[in-house]
Amino acid sequence: MVAGAHVLAGPQDEAALLAWIGRRYAVDLYPWAPLPADPAPVHWADTRPGDTLAVHAPQLGPLRLVRPGRDGFDTSTRAGAWAHVTWQRLSPAPGLGLIDPEASPVLLWSRGEAGENVMCGGEIGSQAEAMDTVGPGYVAWATSVMGRVRRTGTPVWGLAKAAVRPDLDVHFPHVSTVYALPEALARLESGGWRARQRPHQ
Repeated sequence: MVAGAHVLAGPQDEAALLAWIGRRYAVDLYPWAPLPADPAPVHWADTRPGDTLAVHAPQLGPLRLVRPGRDGFDTSTRAGAWAHVTWQRLSPAPGLGLIDPEASPVLLWSRGEAGENVMCGGEIGSQAEAMDTVGPGYVAWATSVMGRVRRTGTPVWGLAKAAVRPDLDVHFPHVSTVYALPEALARLESGGWRARQRPHQ
């Protein structure tokens, strides 16, 4: 993720964050996966912890897809090279395309998971290398969402000593700050809960 916030969240935390995001702009959710030209949004109730979603704000612009041979696959750019690698790895069916984060007002939400008293971290943020070129209002919207996580969350891991809670069982393979939203923090503070990175991340 190019710019994002690492987060630990319980179901209530995620529902509250989604509701807050929707207060400014109505948003649509899509799987962060190859999509047809006119994809149908998915409902939050049909998604699962661990899913990776695109949060699209239609008022800020359309959802744009890229395919081989289009500008998004200009391998002279970092974004185009990444799209090419992703396309080769996924081998999408004919007619499908990848979300273009450089031209679509979307946030990538990699949802965390919880089970067996272990919470796994998630992220929410922008995949755009140049956020200011996505469209008017995008930077303000994206940064406000990431800021919301930081304002309502409690740092429980990070490089700065003040961001690390030695009383909590929290360990990640990076030095970026991880914010625990209220429900997740209460679970950690109750004892018995641990926080870790998802194995496949």
